[in-house]
Amino acid sequence: MALNDIFRMALVGTGPNAQQLVNVHHYRQVNSGGGDLGDALARAWVDQASAAWAAAVSTTCAVIQIQVRNLTQPQFGVDYTDDLPIAGAVTGEALPPNAAFIISWRTGLIGRARRGRTFMWPTNEAAQAGGQISGGQNALYQAYADEMLQLLDPGSAAVFNMVVHSEVLAEDNQVTTYVIPQFMGTQRKRRAGTGA
Repeated sequence: MALNDIFRMALVGTGPNAQQLVNVHHYRQVNSGGGDLGDALARAWVDQASAAWAAAVSTTCAVIQIQVRNLTQPQFGVDYTDDLPIAGAVTGEALPPNAAFIISWRTGLIGRARRGRTFMWPTNEAAQAGGQISGGQNALYQAYADEMLQLLDPGSAAVFNMVVHSEVLAEDNQVTTYVIPQFMGTQRKRRAGTGA
């Protein structure tokens, strides 16, 4: 593993209708570290970001595996299951899985290929009114996004910065900020009985 390697981290789990849900994020290694950095990135998410994720997500959802692949050196990758599953902590009736609030990742550069989006896993009905996010839920997403911007594995010197990975442009741009739109979006792939 080397400085500036790009890693693809997929959070794989289940939603309220037992369908598979997946969030994919990309990170650049910005400090050196020993050992399997795919494993270190997965552990960094568990140690640093999973509590904020759980606080914003319905109890009907759980992360059951973290798949990390090194895109720069494709021979390296790991399917991480230690300390999993991690379930959401928000009680109450869950929103349908195809209706999700979004975190929009910004790199400071224009163009769709230089921005990313995360369709968050379902939370509960009380987190919205008429499709508009509540102030409390917005704060929970902000806490999670803040953790995701830079993941540090406390067991090593490995530090990972989030990037927007574009195969079309063949470039990776560091995420510098995020926006949480006030209204939820829809994602057809999250209908019951389909994949994520």
